[in-house]
Amino acid sequence: MQQQNTRCIRGELRPFFPENREECSKSDEKGSESNMKSSLWIKTLFRSPVRTIVTWVLLLAAAFQFTLSLTDYLSTRKGLEEAKDRMKGTLSLEHAPGLDPNAPGNNAGTNLFLMYDPTGPGTGMEQYDNAQYHATPITGAELEAVEQSILPSLAGIEMRTMTAGVSDYMRLDDLGYDSIMYKERLVIEATIAAKDTETDDAFFSVFPGQGMSCDRAASCILTLEDIRVLGGDAEALPLDLAGGSEIFAIAVSEAYRDRAFIWGYYPAVFFNNRLYAEDMDGLEPGRRYVFVVRVDRSARDGDRPRLAFGDDTLIDWWPYFTDITDLPENYLEGEDFARLRELIQVTNDDWHTLDVVYAGDMSVIRRATDLRLTPVQGRFLEPGDRETPVCVVNEDFAAANGLSLGDTLRLKLGDYPMEQHVSLGAVASTRGRYADNWTEQEFTIIGTWRDVNQGNYLTEDYSWAYSDSTVFVPSSYTPEGAAKRTAYYPGDITLLIAADAMGDFVENMLPALQEAGWITYWNDRGWPQMEEELNQVSQTSLYKLLAFGAATLLVIALTVYLFVARRSRDYAILRAMGMDRRHSGRSLLIPLLCLTLAAVIPGVAAALLWYGRSGAVTLTPAISVLILPIVTMLAALVLVARMGRISPLLLIQTGVKK
Repeated sequence: MQQQNTRCIRGELRPFFPENREECSKSDEKGSESNMKSSLWIKTLFRSPVRTIVTWVLLLAAAFQFTLSLTDYLSTRKGLEEAKDRMKGTLSLEHAPGLDPNAPGNNAGTNLFLMYDPTGPGTGMEQYDNAQYHATPITGAELEAVEQSILPSLAGIEMRTMTAGVSDYMRLDDLGYDSIMYKERLVIEATIAAKDTETDDAFFSVFPGQGMSCDRAASCILTLEDIRVLGGDAEALPLDLAGGSEIFAIAVSEAYRDRAFIWGYYPAVFFNNRLYAEDMDGLEPGRRYVFVVRVDRSARDGDRPRLAFGDDTLIDWWPYFTDITDLPENYLEGEDFARLRELIQVTNDDWHTLDVVYAGDMSVIRRATDLRLTPVQGRFLEPGDRETPVCVVNEDFAAANGLSLGDTLRLKLGDYPMEQHVSLGAVASTRGRYADNWTEQEFTIIGTWRDVNQGNYLTEDYSWAYSDSTVFVPSSYTPEGAAKRTAYYPGDITLLIAADAMGDFVENMLPALQEAGWITYWNDRGWPQMEEELNQVSQTSLYKLLAFGAATLLVIALTVYLFVARRSRDYAILRAMGMDRRHSGRSLLIPLLCLTLAAVIPGVAAALLWYGRSGAVTLTPAISVLILPIVTMLAALVLVARMGRISPLLLIQTGVKK
């Protein structure tokens, strides 16, 4: 039997066999329909180029403007929420207001700092009302009670601690000429060349207190020679000891032993002098002594300050003078001189001791919120710096020591917590203030600060201001011993109030704290005005979004009309030729989808480039690229479905009429 080879070529059978005609017809129909679909989609796009271009331009403009307004609105809302999260009102507390230095009788307020230092020699002296010179500590129980009373509004608490930090750089003489120079102590070896008694030159510096007076006969001036400096910085004072120097001493007679009185040399004031007349009798010319003295700025030999006894920070530490005439040269190495070695160490360290304040966020410090303490170069410490070894230093300290941003500051951190008080700062001065344990750490300088009250610190805010030698470091570097405190001072604490809760706090909780006896310092940091402005901007952005959203819907409606409704006759012809509704609808929908994407994607990209900010741009492209094509295709589907319910003949006639 002859083999039957059937082949379909353009709808024909060669050779012709009737039984294969149906199969070839189906194959030909399928191929023709597939080719027809592709050509129809392309023809639909380019049959009317002007209409296609107009449609593309309309969609591009709608995508651009809608994305721009949406980005602006979302960025504004995001900025408002971030501002709420970031902004905190600050509350500071103290039991009583600080001592007013301008009040009568209070001119020595800061100079008597040692009278209330817990380790100072004035502690427990009944003759003095020590409480008037410092802020009453806030106990842990009191702090917890305050926290509980404002708990609904409390957003956090910022704790600060101050300790000594011994550096390679010189501590600034920041308090000026009219203040106590706690670090201006000298430990010297010298031989007495002469001893002059009953001198009026020394007596004029005595200011009796508590109804007592000093013994004129016990006053004397010592002339020294062969001076060797053991502790302190004679050159920085400045002093020229090469040719010898003088010490004037004012002693108390036996009748006043163990009775407190104040004596001073300008400008410093000390108290309860323990130098007695019989002690002065033991001083002999020609013998060699270790003297512990202060630089006296009130009595000068030309431009050279003289030296003076009267340093009561030495009580229970080391005598004013010690006879070493018959001791060997290495006497300092002996066990009996261990405290003297400690005194020398502290005296030397005080010249390099910085006030290290451990803080988390410098912007919430009271003087910063009051716009008195401000950054000059770089920035303040922020919460994100917690685990980073960075620091912020005073601009004058940086200039005096040749430091710049990016330089490294090496500190030996002490674990003894200091009271925040600008006059004394963190210098050791007394034996009990020197830390037991030290840790070394290097910090990178990221900013400098200044205070508007700089150079005149003694006029206000003893417990709030900072000396020029203050360095701020992250709170995570607080030494373990210093972190174990049970009492806090006003400058150590800032209570943070949430932005949303400020209104309720001011209306209800702040008055309750004041009625409880707290002195409060509240700063809303301008949030009410800022919130009002941000809400206005957000509302304006919303109105713009609604307006352009409505305009975008109109553009989409016009686009669908131009691309779908105006091609209803083409759709009807395809239906009349036997193409089903689904394929006929695709001939319009797929080209429209391609055109929409071709317009929306560059429109969104152009809007983001035009906006040029990072507010909510990660979310905006997804919203625009999804919403605009979806809305366009939904509108087109509705219109195509509606055309599908109309007969092809009626659609053709309608198209002809149009």
